Amino acid sequence: MNPKPSSANADGVFDDAERRTFEQVVVAACGGTVPAQQVADLVSDLGDQLAEDGMERRIEALSRTVTKREHALEVLRVAALLAQSSEDVSAVERDVLARIAKHCGLEAGDVDVALQDVKDALAAADA
Repeated sequence: MNPKPSSANADGVFDDAERRTFEQVVVAACGGTVPAQQVADLVSDLGDQLAEDGMERRIEALSRTVTKREHALEVLRVAALLAQSSEDVSAVERDVLARIAKHCGLEAGDVDVALQDVKDALAAADA
């Protein structure tokens, strides 16, 4: 069974591209100080938590850690990046993004902005 964190699991698939993207985000956020095996273990633990708690409880737990709008927007961008990393965002993934936004006190339009920010960043990286 593949580990399945956040919106990457919304469509029931946490493929290799989504896993690599998630691991890169974690490594970058930690300044490269977290060894690859610890990141892999984190991904596995997150998958276990999601399987145990369900998506709604994981979203609620995530939203309780966010106290500032700018942090909520960054969480939404990371979730959008994971959703976008392997293919276009599915309707199910978009629904999870909307639920994350709602629980974090954001507007529905913030999902569109986050998705566009991710598309723009990915296009710039490919250029």
